[in-house]
Amino acid sequence: MKTGIAILVVSESSLQLSLTIAKHLPGSNLYSSFESIFTDTIPSIATFLKEHFNRFEAFVFVGSLGICVRSIAPFITDKHTDPAIVNIDSTGKYIVSVLSGHIGGANSLTKQIARITGGQAVITTQSDNTDLWALDTLGKTYQWKETVHNATMNKLIASFVNKNPVALLLEVRDQGTSYLERTKPDHVSIYYKYEEIPQQNFAILIAVTPHLYNPAIPTLHFHPQVFHVGIGCRKNCFPQGISQYIESVIIQQQLSPLSIRSISTIELKKDEPLLQELQAYFPDSEI
Repeated sequence: MKTGIAILVVSESSLQLSLTIAKHLPGSNLYSSFESIFTDTIPSIATFLKEHFNRFEAFVFVGSLGICVRSIAPFITDKHTDPAIVNIDSTGKYIVSVLSGHIGGANSLTKQIARITGGQAVITTQSDNTDLWALDTLGKTYQWKETVHNATMNKLIASFVNKNPVALLLEVRDQGTSYLERTKPDHVSIYYKYEEIPQQNFAILIAVTPHLYNPAIPTLHFHPQVFHVGIGCRKNCFPQGISQYIESVIIQQQLSPLSIRSISTIELKKDEPLLQELQAYFPDSEI
């Protein structure tokens, strides 16, 4: 599990700025290839990254952007797993979100550091610069489970930020859907019933719903966890197959198992093997 922020002090001239940043970033630690009582000494940045690239949530380089880019290049793999990378020039004037802006949190960290230094946050992600929703992090923000239909996430995001017509289906009411209503871009049309959407008029559909649909157009489903399942059973009942049966019944009702928030029973049954089986089968649900 990744934790903490590694602040890489490229040169001694960047040390004072790095100390200021670290003071305001909980969970951060300073590293440098030169010796200092204020940093942990490392053999080199390249060696440190080779050994620890997947250990930290984020790396903050204080120094040249070129050094940052060349240093991380051999270790970049995927935006879903790479840590956040932020680069700050030695004066603290420009704070650049380099890698994993949305999913990794580099954009948010960049803005946070800009507030610390009084510098300018440099973020090149199109959705941020056009005040559009960050589709790849919406689910995480509002604890929605996401699935993609008839497309890849990257294609859906590209279509959205290019402002192709979008249908937005809202079938629950929560903090996230209120945000979407309040910040709706002009190329998005809101619907509250699936059957009322003229799909031929839209490039993509974004659906915040516990239901299962099979749209004809590329769709991003967000499934809020709104279902509470009650379970009863005989003492020491044989649990095999029951989880799959529950899932199949939910799907038959055109509902998403991803929307299960909790699975409950009476106190007397809380230690039954069936409950342990259900917890393993529906790991995102509260038992």
